[in-house]
Amino acid sequence: SVGLALCAAALVARNSGMLQNWTATLPDEAHAAVLELVERNPTPAALDALLTCAKLLSNVAQDPAKYGCLPCKSRVLQERLLSRDGGEAAVIALGFDADLGAGSFIWTAPAEPREVACRAAAIRAAHDI
Repeated sequence: SVGLALCAAALVARNSGMLQNWTATLPDEAHAAVLELVERNPTPAALDALLTCAKLLSNVAQDPAKYGCLPCKSRVLQERLLSRDGGEAAVIALGFDADLGAGSFIWTAPAEPREVACRAAAIRAAHDI
């Protein structure tokens, strides 16, 4: 509803400092990309994009071989993240590289699974503020 969206927008605006604090645990490039993703999209879309970013990182932390390749044409990825202003930049900043030949994003970040899980938790916490 419009009322819920306005409440969520007010919450995000009021807690923008908290958002910056939570996402500050991310590498600088990812921190900037996540903040830009939130600032450049309507609140419901931004919140959905944050959850999607957290889920991508959680999945990679659990099994990089299985979840380290994201098809660009994935309907869910398109709807929740890539169609959002700054969505592709966020995916890349989180640790994926665009492989245009394969039509996918490939996990290339040299982070340990525990570190990746901590990044996912930071984004999820930012979403929950």
